[in-house]
Amino acid sequence: MTNLREEFLNQVSRKLVDSADIIVFEDLNISDMLKNHNLAKHTQDVSWGKLIQLTQSKAERAGKSVLFVDPRDTSQMCSCCGILVAKDLSERVHVCPVCGFKLDRDHNAA
Repeated sequence: MTNLREEFLNQVSRKLVDSADIIVFEDLNISDMLKNHNLAKHTQDVSWGKLIQLTQSKAERAGKSVLFVDPRDTSQMCSCCGILVAKDLSERVHVCPVCGFKLDRDHNAA
């Protein structure tokens, strides 16, 4: 499993670096996320920290940039008009009541 995960992370980080000059990650506090017993196993399984580390290393060698943004409200802000649209974690689709923009919650946040 470890080798499969490592290979997958290398492939994803390579695709990210090859596809963009600037790669942006949410500046998540992964160590605090590991303290939540409901999220810890899933957080470790996806190896976010390792993905970021590999991406930064590959980006540096390629002369590209990795930036971090404050994760606060990234999934609540409308990417079309900028208004905050409050929603529960269970709501997976972003629908803006102001401009009518509709998109998957994660794609809107990205």
